[in-house]
Amino acid sequence: EQALAEARQRLTDPQQAPPAHAPTPDEEALAAAINRKATDLKRLGRPRGRWRARIAALEQAGVPRAQFLALQAEKRRQSRRRWWLAGSLGTVLLLLGAAAAWWGPDYLDRRAELEAWAAAEAEGTVSAYQNYLDMYPTGPHAEMALAAQMRIPSGSLQAYADPMGRVLDYEGELQNLQPHGEGKGIYRDGSRYEGHWRAGLPDSTGTYTAADGTRYIGEWHIGRREGQGTRYFAEGGQYEGGWLEDRYHGFGSLILPDSSYYIGAWQQGKRHGQGRSRSAAGATYQGGWQDDRFHGRGIYRDSTGRIYDGQWVAGQRQGQGVETWPDGRTFAGQWEGGLRQGKGTLAWPDGSKLEAPWARDTVNGWGQFTTRYRDAYTGTWRGTLDRITLYDGQGNVFKTGRIENGLFLDLE
Repeated sequence: EQALAEARQRLTDPQQAPPAHAPTPDEEALAAAINRKATDLKRLGRPRGRWRARIAALEQAGVPRAQFLALQAEKRRQSRRRWWLAGSLGTVLLLLGAAAAWWGPDYLDRRAELEAWAAAEAEGTVSAYQNYLDMYPTGPHAEMALAAQMRIPSGSLQAYADPMGRVLDYEGELQNLQPHGEGKGIYRDGSRYEGHWRAGLPDSTGTYTAADGTRYIGEWHIGRREGQGTRYFAEGGQYEGGWLEDRYHGFGSLILPDSSYYIGAWQQGKRHGQGRSRSAAGATYQGGWQDDRFHGRGIYRDSTGRIYDGQWVAGQRQGQGVETWPDGRTFAGQWEGGLRQGKGTLAWPDGSKLEAPWARDTVNGWGQFTTRYRDAYTGTWRGTLDRITLYDGQGNVFKTGRIENGLFLDLE
């Protein structure tokens, strides 16, 4: 380095410059050293920025070669460090990309699931836990959500399907995620119930209002009207009395808007037993019933005032009975299928009477008619009171006429 500096000084000092001659070996070595340094300086000058500024400063200062080499080594270390940092950053980015491609979506789903669970826990309601279960039915917190719902003592249930298959929205007390205690439910058909619940069904006492406005207030058992209760019809009228499995049962009274009514015994929704009734037309009945029809002994009075007092079978006169007309006539005898059948006596208030067998509401057989004057006609009678024929003992026609006002009159 010292020789290089001295040579530079001689070359730049005109007084010490040697005369022109062919280069000596020393001069050639000096020129080669200068070229090497120039090459090193050029190589060092390639980086940009602060390195160029430092190289320019070194060239002007003419620093020793050792310092130059140290500077070059530092430059190489910096370059390697940059490459290492760039490579490390690329590796990290590559790993992050691979990780995101491998488990990135699952991570996002897991995070969303945790947020949904935290929201359900914060609200702590049946609907909040249900929202979580709707989104994550098999999520890691699904069992915890179900258990939490079971512990909630009161709240609301949307689209709850009760044990009988009916769907309703409910608000009130709960037990094991079922209506239990006091609460109110609105069914899909528009009907509603408010009162006491047990295991998801109306029980004990409560009020049920149907979609058409019909209302029931009374006792319940396992989702059905059972016990004592009153039903108010939307169009008017009511039933008050016993119930069994949603039907009238026991003793009860049914009063309708047209003034008709029934008061008496019921069985499985039908009049059955002893009771009395009145129709809209004014006909009344008091006596036995079976399957919603007159049965047994009963007294029937129609709207005209005609009365039947006797036996009934399946809603028809059957057996022994007495029919009385408003004008005082009476018929006492056998009935079958609602018609006079068998022996019977038709009597008038004036004392006249017809004693004869009957067949399907017509006189048919051997009998006797006694007029109001106590005249007697005996023979075989066939026909109705408006047109009846009397035959003698040999089967000959004795007379055809009509029975009227206690007399056997000729036909006009």
